[in-house]
Amino acid sequence: MKARLFPAILILTLASLACNLPLPTPPAVASPSPTRALPPAVTATWTPLAAPHYFFEEEFAGDFLGWSTVVTRGEADLLDLQTKNGALVFDIGGKKLNAFSLFQGGLYKDVRIDARLVSPDEAGFAANLICRYSKGEGWYQFEVFNSGLFNLYHMKWDEHLSPVSTLLARGGSSAMRSDANVLTMLCKERMLSLYINGQAAITYEENQYALALGQVGLGVSSFDEIPIVVSFDWVKLAAP
Repeated sequence: MKARLFPAILILTLASLACNLPLPTPPAVASPSPTRALPPAVTATWTPLAAPHYFFEEEFAGDFLGWSTVVTRGEADLLDLQTKNGALVFDIGGKKLNAFSLFQGGLYKDVRIDARLVSPDEAGFAANLICRYSKGEGWYQFEVFNSGLFNLYHMKWDEHLSPVSTLLARGGSSAMRSDANVLTMLCKERMLSLYINGQAAITYEENQYALALGQVGLGVSSFDEIPIVVSFDWVKLAAP
């Protein structure tokens, strides 16, 4: 996994060495409990850093570690998720299958998520960008269809660990391309924004749920046309 990381823990390391004291061990962030299905091939195996502002660029050049993947709808066995040729590939063979991966390395309040989406097939699908994910409080999710239409949801697990969606806003963008697109989600205070290939699609002020802190993630949803093969070349997290 090729990533450019800027953790704040470097300052603590230098200070500890200067004082001849042992390096403090950062607290680990607990992985969310499996929901309805967790493909074993992508279970995270390293201990993540607990940093509230852990910004980086992931180019998927190696093993897919530090992320946990959840299937919220459909048959998990029909999802093949792997890193291949420098991309995170969602190969979906089941109809109406929703899956997303959560970064385990930190919790974020204000964050910018950029991801380059590649979709050579013409079948209908949606890409999903997620911020402020919390198992108890829910999360915000932009669902972006390859047609250029999009929805913004507040999502939350019910007592049966099934996702319950509340539509906050919807719209469409003519900036969506047929082969490759850069999708951007900004979560800044109460403002939730979507950009497609650098063009503003929507900014929504969210005051009903007011989620404060959580994980970030990205995913793909299939519909009636299968199979679909969709990949992310890279994803970046930065200050908004």
